[in-house]
Amino acid sequence: MTIPLYILFSNEMTEYRSYPDEFEGTGYLRILLPFKLENGEIGAGNIYALNQYEAENGGIAEKPLECV
Repeated sequence: MTIPLYILFSNEMTEYRSYPDEFEGTGYLRILLPFKLENGEIGAGNIYALNQYEAENGGIAEKPLECV
């Protein structure tokens, strides 16, 4: 399956890695996924996905959340 998306590259991202997690909050989970660019370069990056458990339980995250 191919999903078109934009990829942000930054040498400083590791320094600020916790900022997007704090911004997104428990409503989203950070997931590490492989990607392949149009030029054939392969790498790995993070996406944010809806925390389905929290969405289904009225915004209450009682279940432990895990991020990759």
